[in-house]
This record gives sequence, structure tokens and C-alpha cells, in this order.
Amino acid sequence: MSTTSLVKSSEGSRNNFRVFLKRFLLPFLGFILVVVFINYWDVIFRKEYNNTERAKVHVENAKFFIQQYGDLTSARKELNMAISADSLNASAYNTYAVIHLAEKDTAAAKRKLYSAVKADSTLAMAWSNLAAISFHDDSLELALHYTIKAIEYDPTNKLAAYNMAFQSEHRGFPDQAIEWYIKAISMDSSFTDAYSALGALYNRMDRPIDAILILQKSLRISPQSEQNYRLYKNLAESHFYLREYEKALNYLKQSRNLQPDFPETEKCFARLYEATGDIEQSIRHWEKYIQIETDTANIEEARTHLLDIQE
Repeated sequence: MSTTSLVKSSEGSRNNFRVFLKRFLLPFLGFILVVVFINYWDVIFRKEYNNTERAKVHVENAKFFIQQYGDLTSARKELNMAISADSLNASAYNTYAVIHLAEKDTAAAKRKLYSAVKADSTLAMAWSNLAAISFHDDSLELALHYTIKAIEYDPTNKLAAYNMAFQSEHRGFPDQAIEWYIKAISMDSSFTDAYSALGALYNRMDRPIDAILILQKSLRISPQSEQNYRLYKNLAESHFYLREYEKALNYLKQSRNLQPDFPETEKCFARLYEATGDIEQSIRHWEKYIQIETDTANIEEARTHLLDIQE
């Protein structure tokens, strides 16, 4: 066979191999790779998915034990299993922090919350809880920072705004408190607790007209709210400050009808009857207030006042 024939034969073999490679071998290898990838995905990623779902179930179980039974031991076991299944489950760390807070271990709670926001920096409830701890530690600047984070990641987080308002009020920053109560109401126009707290603050600031306007607005929006007994009590105080005693008495009766054993309503009754000169009725309501009040400082103050008007 001539050299030319050998060369042509060799080139033909190479061409045939390239055709075989292009038409058959490469598609077959591609098919094999797809099958291997699918199996790999199934083994690894499904396992990860199952771990994540298993962790979620354990977290929900923990929340159930806390909310329904106050069983912190069982809740802790569930959370340990959740973190074991998924070490980046932010909700598990946040729920664990709630347990530590219930046990008054704020240092441990902070560690868990730092783990929560490290795992998921957008978890608004973790930021809210960090803000609450900062309030407790009297770090208002840090509390404000955490509250802003909580609302940034959840613009509907009315509780974060409400807590900021409440803490600002009780630390002597009423103007800041008003802003945050209004912010909470803007997030939820039916947030009765925020309306009530803002109305009570206006009363304490000697702004009863503003209190009446905000409290009446809440009643119009949520006429069936379970918290309306607080609104009626605060409305009674507003009219009491305006010396409109008959209106105040009517609102107190509405408050009592909705919640017969609310201490603040009894206290308002006592003050109202005392202001109108009916000392016998005032004494009776002071005595009931002392029976149902749970704050020892308030009880002692009421007892001292009761002795004064009995003399």
C-alpha cells in the first residue's frame, strides 16, 4: 500500500472517530453527567432540606411548650435538636433567648440573639429582643439602634415601636414616646394598646383633649376590641381632669362592665367619688382597689391614702 493511501486511511479513521465522538460518545457522557448530578443533588441537597424542615418542626414544638405549658425544659430539648439539625436556624436561637429571658439570664439571652442575627441578619424579632435587653441595661442609644433594625427588616413590627415608646415614656422621654406610639399606630391602625398608652400619656402630660381625641379614634376603629376597657378608663380620667365628672362616671361604668376587676378603674372610681365629696363611696372603691391591685408599692400608697380620708 502506498504512503498516500496510508495517510488517507489514517485521516479517515480520525474523521470517523470525531464523528463518533460528536454524535454518540459526547451525548452519552453528557447524559451520564446529568444522571450523576441529579443523584448528587438528591443526596446532598435533599438531606440539607430535610434538616432545615426538621429544625423548623423542633422550633415550633419548643414554642408550643413555652406558650401552652410554660415548659422550658421540654422547649430547651426541642431547640437543642433544632440547632443540631440546622446550626444556622436563627429562629431556634431567638426562641432559646426567650427562655433565657424568662430565667432572667440576660447574658445568655444576648449570646443566643447574637447567634440569631449572625445566622439571619433580617430576623426582626431578634433585633426587638436585643432592644428590650438594652432597655433593661439602660443603654437607650443601643436600644434605639436595635429597634430601628427591627423595623427596617419588618416595617410592620408594631411591637418594636410600641416597646420603644413604652420604655422612652418610663425613662422620662415623653416626646420621644409620643413619636413611637404614633409610629406603632401608623403600622396598625387597630392597635388598641398603643392608642390606650398614648391617651394615658397625654393625660399625665395634662393634655386631656388630645387624649380624648386619640382614644375616641380607637373606639371608632375597633369598637369590639377586648382592650376597650382600658380606653374607657383613660377617657374617664380625661374628663376627670376637665372636671366633667358625670362623663367620667359613665366611662368608668363602661370600663367596669367590660372588665370588672381592673384595678385602675377602681382607683379612678375612688378618686372621682372623693373629688365629688362622696367619701363613703370613695372608701368602698379604695378598699376594692387594694384587694385586686398586685403592685405592693401601689397597695401601700393606697392604704396610706385610705387612712387619711377615714380620719
